[in-house]
Amino acid sequence: MKTIKKIIIGFSLILSPLMFTACGDGNDASFSLDSSSGSNTTSKTTQVTVVDCNGELSFTTIQSGDTLVKNTSSTTVDLRHLSDDTKKVCVLSGSAYLER
Repeated sequence: MKTIKKIIIGFSLILSPLMFTACGDGNDASFSLDSSSGSNTTSKTTQVTVVDCNGELSFTTIQSGDTLVKNTSSTTVDLRHLSDDTKKVCVLSGSAYLER
């Protein structure tokens, strides 16, 4: 039983930093929702403006591989991860866009 606890604690210590780095390293105002697939192909990116939250809570749907970029470091966003694995975002203050 003690061995199982040690294994569980070991995995927790290894996986915790990986889970917390999913939203960026704190050095810039952007994060990627998907890691690089390892391909060296270059593709054009499209900028999609993230909508303001307003009173009705409008959201922009985030697609796999999108990168959220805040235009200023003081930009605040509301990011929702829904139960169907859909991710949505809106801007509370400032401005932001998604790179696709």
